[in-house]
Amino acid sequence: MIEILRAIAKMRDEIKEIPKNGFNPHFRYNYVTLEDLLSAIKKPLQNNGLLLHCGLKPDNGEILSVVVLHWESGEKVENSLVLPRGEKPLEWGADLVFYRRHLIALTLGLSLPTGERGKATSKPKPQLITPQQMEYIGERIAGLEPSQIEELKTRFGIKSRREITQSQFPQVADYIESLNPHPPKTNTNTVTV
Repeated sequence: MIEILRAIAKMRDEIKEIPKNGFNPHFRYNYVTLEDLLSAIKKPLQNNGLLLHCGLKPDNGEILSVVVLHWESGEKVENSLVLPRGEKPLEWGADLVFYRRHLIALTLGLSLPTGERGKATSKPKPQLITPQQMEYIGERIAGLEPSQIEELKTRFGIKSRREITQSQFPQVADYIESLNPHPPKTNTNTVTV
């Protein structure tokens, strides 16, 4: 068992950084995809005489197994887990990819910086503006041209005024004021932000 552990340690030393090319739009974080992980470990595995195999055990198809084999010594390291059974094939497939990625990392002793499932690195949701602040913004944008509204959305990374946070509000209000220093007295907003 000592030869494979040495080879895995050398392999880990060769891995510089695993990119996070996946993006979860719901929780808004980047993560290491299965492709990112496999791409980052391919050469280091080969350089150290290691072979990675990941598959389902044939007895019931619900046990995911990861085996790392050291060519020279014939030693192997194996981890497995019972997969949760999703109701729908797409859910089960997504879970399979998720567990493969993490079981491979576990077997090789790698740490994946992650915010998977909105837990590890998810940030508290920013506090949105109040209805009164939203009305204030609505009154101020009433006199803006559509191109100015698009510029406002792009500048602050928002799709509508409902997405403006408390921390953004002063800057958004100042920006609108700079575009429209004399807003209408009544709410005549016909353009929705």
